[in-house]
Amino acid sequence: MLLHLTDLSSEPIHKQISRQLIEKILAGDLLADSTLPPARTLARTQHVNVHAVERAYSELAAEELISVRNDKDVTVNALTAEKKHAIAMQMLAGDQSPLNIVNAVSEELISAFEPAKLAGIFAKNLKQHLLVEDLAFAIANSAGALIILPTNTHASYEIEADDALLKALRSKTIPAKLEEFKAFAKSDLFDELSMRAMNVLVPLHGETAFHGFIALGKKVTGIAFGYHEMMLLSVLARQFTTALNSSQLYVEMLEKRRMEEELAVARKIQQDLLPRELPDNQHYQIAAYSKPSQTVGGDFYDYLPIDQQRFGLVIADASGKGMPAAMLISQIQAILKSEVSHKNSIEKTISVLNRHLKRYSSAQNFATLFFGMVDMEAQKLFYVNAGHNYPILARENGEVELLQTTGPALGILKECGHEIASASLVSGDTLLLYTDGVTETMNDANEEFGESRLQELFSCQREFDTQAIIDAVNEALGAFEKTDVAHDDRTMVVLKLKSYKS
Repeated sequence: MLLHLTDLSSEPIHKQISRQLIEKILAGDLLADSTLPPARTLARTQHVNVHAVERAYSELAAEELISVRNDKDVTVNALTAEKKHAIAMQMLAGDQSPLNIVNAVSEELISAFEPAKLAGIFAKNLKQHLLVEDLAFAIANSAGALIILPTNTHASYEIEADDALLKALRSKTIPAKLEEFKAFAKSDLFDELSMRAMNVLVPLHGETAFHGFIALGKKVTGIAFGYHEMMLLSVLARQFTTALNSSQLYVEMLEKRRMEEELAVARKIQQDLLPRELPDNQHYQIAAYSKPSQTVGGDFYDYLPIDQQRFGLVIADASGKGMPAAMLISQIQAILKSEVSHKNSIEKTISVLNRHLKRYSSAQNFATLFFGMVDMEAQKLFYVNAGHNYPILARENGEVELLQTTGPALGILKECGHEIASASLVSGDTLLLYTDGVTETMNDANEEFGESRLQELFSCQREFDTQAIIDAVNEALGAFEKTDVAHDDRTMVVLKLKSYKS
């Protein structure tokens, strides 16, 4: 089994081993029931300490990714799609994640203002995080000429303004391999880069000008740059260009752009986590709405099919706003999907969620959550409310009930002991789940919209379809608030039961 381990990385050897094995499992290179070498065998072939391999195997076994018996029989476990998703989410927040690499580079670039020093910092990070063996920077000097900066092994090199390869590179907006420019083999620049054994060119484009490029040699591991690494290079190149554009405003501009890039990634992740489609069949209809007050938010909802007779509905609200709340919510969703996919009970699911948040989140980070399971055969809703707003149940006859059984929010107490409650459901009943961004909407007189207005409105709209109910609530909130700026995230989920008959 081929692994690529190096002492040049800031990542410990046992983490490199476990991460690379996880990547192979997620990519399908290691299938279920595949056999892994015993720890001593792998350590010997990889020329590393056996304790590093044993530690990596121990971590993978704790995550139930592999099974280790008698220290010799090591096999890969079968994983559900939800489990793979949960693992991918954990890797996204790891030390070697793209966001963390961007952060590491940003924090160091803030302290530098001269091109040569910026290049040195950037080179060090590319070698540390992407394991690049050698690289060169081509940057315009004060006279406007494009110069390849000197290195320990090569002198500076001035590029002719009309060089064919340079002209072609100016039109590139993303990293490209040098071999893509073979048509310009007669270019002096092509010859220079080939002589330096450069493999990848990363253009540096500012808002209105081309500032040069970064040339990268091979990686220490000998592996070619992957697609995600090429995209990461694009992000890092934009950071470097920002530093070149303005040294005086560098700190402010870089921080803003870095945050925008992070938030854009987080927003995309959040959108992908929400259900793509909600059911509208002969038995029930579901609609939902979620709008963050910032680029990313701390609200979350999901529809979780369990079997032909049961499905789950969840709505949650993390403390705070922005990126911290969004990351907390992504953890909650990954765990929920994993637990539901294993057909675990509501009690166990909530207990696992609470322990995870209590153990891995700060004291300021917690979440309120309502998790309900609709059993069509039993004609009941079984639910747990962890400090969330009371759901509103509108009966077909117009009566309105609040599902008031509740318990502490998740992540506050070590053991929560939430009560499992239930409510009968009949055809024509309509259920509204919502976050406090709905009821705490305020008007010019600092008066909240409140639960009473919401209950009355919901009761009047109960006969309409679920999307029409959500539209009516949003319209009422807009008229009440009289502003386009939301001060909190708003999320709603509406369930309408049509018929229990097949």
